[in-house]
Amino acid sequence: MTASRSDGPGNAAAVLVLGHGTRGSLDDPPLPAVARRLGELGIDVVRFEFPRRSRHGSVVAVDAAESDDVLAACFASVVRALEHPGALFVGGYSLGARIATTIAERVGAVGVCCVSYPFHPVGEPRQCQAVELLRRCAPPVLVVQGNRDSFGNREQVTGYDLGSKVELRWLSDANHGLVPRQRSGFSLEQHLATTAGHIECFIQACLASGS
Repeated sequence: MTASRSDGPGNAAAVLVLGHGTRGSLDDPPLPAVARRLGELGIDVVRFEFPRRSRHGSVVAVDAAESDDVLAACFASVVRALEHPGALFVGGYSLGARIATTIAERVGAVGVCCVSYPFHPVGEPRQCQAVELLRRCAPPVLVVQGNRDSFGNREQVTGYDLGSKVELRWLSDANHGLVPRQRSGFSLEQHLATTAGHIECFIQACLASGS
């Protein structure tokens, strides 16, 4: 059985299902803090764990050999098991965000909420398969990204044609984990709160527009 965690009132107008990153689990940052903040804002959030097969040092990771189809099937099964009256949103952090774009239309999601989207492999900005996934995603997409993210910084991403359905929100001096440098004057806690605020505004806008 897939492990999961829930935040929020339980009967909100919207529910957001989030997948974690390659090296993480459902309890690894930044998703738990973002989920808690969204719950406080009245959004129901469900986090779940992808199948994990291999170890890298002390970190249990999603197996690189696992195909996107396997991960997408896991994500979709979590969504289909939900018994929630609210509008459905999907998303996640890094890998979880990318997989969310592949299942959004088939599970009937109203929108997709991506945190630290992996636009390209580190050091290979011209390999943009993940960009095409965003372009093809039928529902509206929000991407909250650090402007110095090694998987797609602001300079690189602004050069991509993402289409009109993708909304970008940038976090000053944040890396892939949303962590800013101390000299920036920003804190991780600020960026986590800002991320939750952007997601809540996006969800409310989608609900208001009937997307």
